[in-house]
Amino acid sequence: MSGPICLHRVVEVQSGLHIAYIESTPNCKPEPSKGVILVIHGFPQTSYQFRHVINPRAAHGYRVLEPDYRGAGKSSKPETGFTKSTIAHDRVLLLDELDIKEKVHVIGYDIGGMIAFTLAAKFPARVASLNWGECPLPRTSAYQEE
Repeated sequence: MSGPICLHRVVEVQSGLHIAYIESTPNCKPEPSKGVILVIHGFPQTSYQFRHVINPRAAHGYRVLEPDYRGAGKSSKPETGFTKSTIAHDRVLLLDELDIKEKVHVIGYDIGGMIAFTLAAKFPARVASLNWGECPLPRTSAYQEE
């Protein structure tokens, strides 16, 4: 990883479900910041995918979180729960575990883009802005497949 990634952690967000994430904050201090950016990686990537994106955003004053979704990286690998809705809910559980109450900026790539859209659709009170790329759009047959 390049630069001062401040945390590599694994937290239990639900009984038996552990989510690994990396975090970078301005000057490696948790506050103050311009807000929180939650980045959701694609498949078959992990949080490592955005290693060159995290620190520059933090340098501009944001707290940046990049969790591995269930089944990826060092997160739990359960036998079930690999739907967009469930993985979006996992992101909310992570925000709760980290005591992040403010709305967050969500960025998703590939399958992470579909999860990002689902998170915004199902939990709009948690999302300040949404950005996604290189993924099927909602209301297409590719998106509709869980």
